[in-house]
Amino acid sequence: MAFKTMELMFEDLPMRTCLLGACAVLLLTGAPQARAQAGDVVPCRSETVAGSRYEITCELTRPSPSRLRFSVRLSGGHDDSSSVLEVRHSGVELACGPGSKVSSDGEYGDIELACIFDAPQADMAAPLRINVSLKASHVELERYSLTSP
Repeated sequence: MAFKTMELMFEDLPMRTCLLGACAVLLLTGAPQARAQAGDVVPCRSETVAGSRYEITCELTRPSPSRLRFSVRLSGGHDDSSSVLEVRHSGVELACGPGSKVSSDGEYGDIELACIFDAPQADMAAPLRINVSLKASHVELERYSLTSP
């Protein structure tokens, strides 16, 4: 497993398993907490769950940038592909702002989803944990990243 500029590249994994057209990726662990500055990529970890779903967790120390961007790159899109991205903090869905694209239906080829959001202003002493749910049916998850735009 290798990191390229702290962005996880699934093609670097030694093994991928595809089941019924939806790829399941092995449990990945990211690097420890990081402090994000403009343009930095925050390390995340991913877990594949049943039903073509992925749960991704990113954690960074405070202070964090006021705006963050979570993006996902999918490949192999076709007429019956669909994907939906949801970003949460402490169980509450965060609103994605202008420039975001959080779903795709029947899109062909490579697909990029992104959510640009305001970083939650919670306990400054605690790390900021962002949870992302991705439902990706009939496409393959290539990579994801949390950055400060």
